[in-house]
Amino acid sequence: MHCGDVEGTTREERTARWGNDWKSLPLNIESSASIVDRGLSFVSYLLDTHDGANVLVVSHGALVRLTLQRLIPHVDTKERLRNASLTTLLYSKGDWDCALYNCAKHIL
Repeated sequence: MHCGDVEGTTREERTARWGNDWKSLPLNIESSASIVDRGLSFVSYLLDTHDGANVLVVSHGALVRLTLQRLIPHVDTKERLRNASLTTLLYSKGDWDCALYNCAKHIL
């Protein structure tokens, strides 16, 4: 996710520069729609180039969470993804299913 003008700043720096309501300002932060488009484009690329193969994807939470919300809307994805958690998706005949979501047993 491109964080625009706030990229690389601390909360204190943002508040000092733009005030307490900085989150409501247009600071060139990438939109959720743009993130989803990038995620779905990448998934499409994987399907085109790795048809039938198992693929491991590692990314930041926002991209993964927003993309998963579109791919598997029947799964409750509101829970914040844990760092290094595993989610397993299955693709068959144009449909996505989720065999495992946000599992972190391996790091507990």
